[in-house]
Amino acid sequence: MRIGIIEFGQNKIIHKLRVELVKKLAMQHYVKEIDLRDENEKLTGLNYLVVLADSSSILGKKYDTEMQSFFRKHGTITAKYASFFTNERLFINKLFVKYMTILEKAGLIMDMTDTIKNEDEIEEITANIKTRITG
Repeated sequence: MRIGIIEFGQNKIIHKLRVELVKKLAMQHYVKEIDLRDENEKLTGLNYLVVLADSSSILGKKYDTEMQSFFRKHGTITAKYASFFTNERLFINKLFVKYMTILEKAGLIMDMTDTIKNEDEIEEITANIKTRITG
C-alpha cells in the first residue's frame, strides 16, 4: 500500500508521531513524506493519507488556512481514506471541526481521528494505524 504522511506545524508531539509512523509503516509499505514547501508535490498514486496538524496555542498560529491552500494547490487526491491527528489544547473542538471540514471537502473519508494528549499515546496510535492499514 502507498501511504502519504503530511505534517502541518512545528509541534514536538506531532513531529514524534510522524517519525514513529514512518519507522513502523516503512517496513511493509511504501511511505511518502509530503513536503509542504514543494509546489510540484503530487498527491496522486497514494492509497491512504495520514494528516498531522499542530493545534498550537489559543493565540498561536492556526494551520487551517495553510491546510486549505495546500489541498487546493495540489489538486487531485487519489487516496480515498485518511487518518487525522492533532495535539490536545484548550478549546480544541472548534479548530478540530475546521480541520475535519477541510479534509472532507478534499474528498477524504476519515478512517481514524484523534487528539494526542501526550507522548505516551504515540505508540498506541501508531499500532492502531498499522493495524487498520495492514488489515
